[in-house]
Amino acid sequence: MKIWLSASVFVILSITAAFAADLDARYKKMGEMNVTTGDQTYEMVIPWDTKRGRGYAKEKNRAGQRYITIAGGDVTDSGKPGPTQFSVSFMLIGGNPIVSDTSFRVGGSEPRRFSLFGDAASSRFAEFEISENGEIKARLEATLVEMAPGATTRIEVLEGAAPISLDTMISVSLAEPE
Repeated sequence: MKIWLSASVFVILSITAAFAADLDARYKKMGEMNVTTGDQTYEMVIPWDTKRGRGYAKEKNRAGQRYITIAGGDVTDSGKPGPTQFSVSFMLIGGNPIVSDTSFRVGGSEPRRFSLFGDAASSRFAEFEISENGEIKARLEATLVEMAPGATTRIEVLEGAAPISLDTMISVSLAEPE
């Protein structure tokens, strides 16, 4: 009985993910990303918040270097960015992306956070292209460690938890969408 129930829940969740909600009128789509871990793929949107006039993908100039942050998430039934999220921050040095931070959050009844912090963690771009007008197409490979639930700091690794591997495809424009 439990096996059948678990399989039914999995099918329902898979169907729900396949028919994800559209973004609310407050948001525009800047890009998208697919995050794959094991046999699970999360389809995420990188939104532009029209109310705040800023995107979830942005570039800043810090000490003469290009610093880029990209964050995406699933879309809730109400059309807002949801609790399952992925983000990466990196600097472009000589045109090469150097990752400074990567995080992954899975929402639900028992939310889980994974981070680049910890001895077993790593993150790198296996493929990366950026055009002169800020169009990015990239593939990121990462091994992240799970953070302790309820941790008050980002670097409290969950003891005994195995690292997870992620393969992420990103397609985004750093400009405000039309």
